[in-house]
Amino acid sequence: MTTLMVTPLQAEVDPLVHAWARLGLRAVREGIGRLPAVTFPDLHIATLLELELAERLATLDVHINHRATRASVTVQLTRAGFERLSVTTDACRMRFADESSFLRHAFVRLAFLPAWTSVVPPEAVERTFTELERRLNVVAAERGELALTIPMACVEAYKPGATEAL
Repeated sequence: MTTLMVTPLQAEVDPLVHAWARLGLRAVREGIGRLPAVTFPDLHIATLLELELAERLATLDVHINHRATRASVTVQLTRAGFERLSVTTDACRMRFADESSFLRHAFVRLAFLPAWTSVVPPEAVERTFTELERRLNVVAAERGELALTIPMACVEAYKPGATEAL
């Protein structure tokens, strides 16, 4: 069987996917990276409140809750005609010495930082992240590190009656 990595939306619209017998999907599952016992969103919320940017909480909420969940992916794939879904979940733990290594890590800068900075108005980015860095350093000092847990899911689904392509 051929495994094809695509998003659920692609599964609905891509005619090649409809012709394939098997679909494999890798995605970050519900939630965003978590710092054990204290979530990054918790720190972000506290920072926004302290800096009197409470009007940006709704934007942060949209960012946090836009990610696919196991249930939403299952619904999308079922609607696209896939069945016998198998979902395996896991998590990747990334460890950082302090906030500087965390916020400056290539993966964090690529995968998270653009969305985090878009939560606040451009003129508030520097003061927001200065405070956020301070809060992250407190966590790092208390624990001896920052550990980011990134939840993941691997979904495998089959299209009934489809023949393998290529």
